[in-house]
Amino acid sequence: MRVYCGVTHCGEYLGSAGPSGVQMNPKPVWRIEQGWTWKQGILERSDFTLRNERKLIHETFGHIESRVNVAREVNLPVVVRCPKCHGLRLVQPDVVLRPILLR
Repeated sequence: MRVYCGVTHCGEYLGSAGPSGVQMNPKPVWRIEQGWTWKQGILERSDFTLRNERKLIHETFGHIESRVNVAREVNLPVVVRCPKCHGLRLVQPDVVLRPILLR
């Protein structure tokens, strides 16, 4: 499920949420893409350097992974800051269920 900024005038793509692909976790997760980092408990787009990617892996998993391009996930809910308008979006677990309910 693709998630966009909730601010009316913005609509910027923030990322995607869905079932876990790594841990067989039954809860919905947020897929952390390259260029995003944690700042005071909020996911923000920073840059695409290797240093920030390794820092994000360390902050998420508690250790440095040798593979930087591994799938990174965090359980929902998560707060994401829009890189365009800097608004905050709280992504709840029900965002994954909405497309099923609308059918």
